[in-house]
Amino acid sequence: MTTGTELDVKRALTPRWTKTQVGLLKRTVAKGLTDDEFLLFMYTCKRTGLDPFIKQIYAIKRYSTKDESYVMSIQTGIDGYRLIADRTNKYAGCDKPVFDVDPSEPTRPIKASVTVYKMVDGEKCAFEGEARWSEFVQKHPKTGELMGMWGTMPFNQLAKCAEAQAQRKAFPADLAGVMTHDESPVIDITIAEDGGSDEPKPADTKPETLYTGHLVGYEAKNEQKKTPHRLIIKVDTGGEIRIGSYSLPDAIKKNTQTFLGRRVQFSYDEKANPKGGEPFRNLKHLALEEVTADPDPQKKEETKPQEENPVDTSSPNELPHINSFLADIEAAPDTAAKSHVFNEAMALPYPEADKQLLLAAMKKGAKK
Repeated sequence: MTTGTELDVKRALTPRWTKTQVGLLKRTVAKGLTDDEFLLFMYTCKRTGLDPFIKQIYAIKRYSTKDESYVMSIQTGIDGYRLIADRTNKYAGCDKPVFDVDPSEPTRPIKASVTVYKMVDGEKCAFEGEARWSEFVQKHPKTGELMGMWGTMPFNQLAKCAEAQAQRKAFPADLAGVMTHDESPVIDITIAEDGGSDEPKPADTKPETLYTGHLVGYEAKNEQKKTPHRLIIKVDTGGEIRIGSYSLPDAIKKNTQTFLGRRVQFSYDEKANPKGGEPFRNLKHLALEEVTADPDPQKKEETKPQEENPVDTSSPNELPHINSFLADIEAAPDTAAKSHVFNEAMALPYPEADKQLLLAAMKKGAKK
């Protein structure tokens, strides 16, 4: 049973952020997240009690060539796991890691095992986690070389992965949805030729041209440094572009809390940078694309063929050829049948010349 004291401790550990702090978090630590991703990140921070401002927890987005979109994962370090476990007042420490090593390759382990202890109903219970090198090692997706500390401290890296497995077994409710960066899978990302950088490639765009894309980042104007508002847009044609604007566009003024992640239409002009490097790009046009939600997806699906191929009543080229009706009038066996075809044709928006042909055919048929 949870005591009042334990409840008070958990309340105290839950971050209580002001609107100013939330705005700062979105502009810095969580920059580039969509509204939904940001809400998920905030919820995870509050649930785990980890502080994103001191980098106990963070959200990472990388461009996945497989999904053709940015993929977010919420991560912490092994110290973050230990902190979450310790705050439950049930964490009872862990043993030193045990390694299996292939004698022919003594510089790296085959497997690491770590045992974590948790107090359950007054008893110290063991939870063992294992991590195999072949399953957790992180390699550069292009060169195949070991990444980061996997090349310099392989035993330590695999031990942290094994401990993370054990911690999640011992504290599943507290650690759900958060991975350690050591065990995060390597995403097939777009990487610069020099390797190691997961920054998105710059967009291949031209000034004075209209483009569309997603607004993925925003930096407010700094009066002291005399820097403009900066918009970061992921362009539909590929890559990202940063555009400055000293006056905040009306489209953003009216949607300051929800504009990130929205689709936009934009253009800019460009001036050379006297110091070299990237030219100065100034926003010329920006409009948010409005999307109207359909309350009945099934109905939308049913009517989609009609929407894709509407009949343009102003264009006679979309109508059946007039000769088909003329032939039907001539072939009709009697006056009643001819009148039926004639009335059907006259109800359609044919030009006046075609209607005169119909009328002449009807008169001719009536004489027979």
